[in-house]
Amino acid sequence: MSKHTKNLIKDLTESLKNSDDYNVNIIVGENSKIRKFQAHSFMLRARSPYFR
Repeated sequence: MSKHTKNLIKDLTESLKNSDDYNVNIIVGENSKIRKFQAHSFMLRARSPYFR
C-alpha cells in the first residue's frame, strides 16, 4: 500500500471519529424505541447508491 493511500485511510478514519462534522441525522424507531445515528453525507453517498 502506498504512503498516500495509508495517509488517506488515516485521515478518513479520523474524520469519522470527529462528531463536529456530522451533517446528517438518521432517526429510526417509534415511541420509546427511537434511535438517532449521526453520519457524514459524503460517506453515505460514497458507500450507498440510495444516497447518491
